[in-house]
Amino acid sequence: MKTNRWLLILLAFGLTTVFLGLVGFLKAQQAQAQQQPGKQRWEYCAVVDSYGMDDAGGKPAVGLAKIGYFEESGYREDTIKVQGDVAGLQRDAVYEKARQKGLAIAIAQLGSQGWEMVGESPFAKRFQSDEKDRSVLYFKRPR
Repeated sequence: MKTNRWLLILLAFGLTTVFLGLVGFLKAQQAQAQQQPGKQRWEYCAVVDSYGMDDAGGKPAVGLAKIGYFEESGYREDTIKVQGDVAGLQRDAVYEKARQKGLAIAIAQLGSQGWEMVGESPFAKRFQSDEKDRSVLYFKRPR
């Protein structure tokens, strides 16, 4: 009689352990399914251009960076414009320094808005123009 009782206790314990293990496994599978990369939706943008130039307001140089946003409704572009630094720079270095400052501010702004840099790619110059090939910096963030 005592043997039967112990067998029933062991069987109940074993079934409970299997049941709890199965519940834990199913919860883990459900959590993993919710985190699958295919389910994540992203939005994308890119720093498509940066350059330094004279400011029409009579100031010596400004740095500009253009950010393109790729949206379901189409393409939208914003321009970041910053005043360049001229102290201690030769005239030919002023524009490059202004370009670098504009690019740095654009990248920092995107980072603070949750955008993550994911790659760089060459961007071909325009057909039959004197423009140099340049790189485009691509960013993404969860939608």
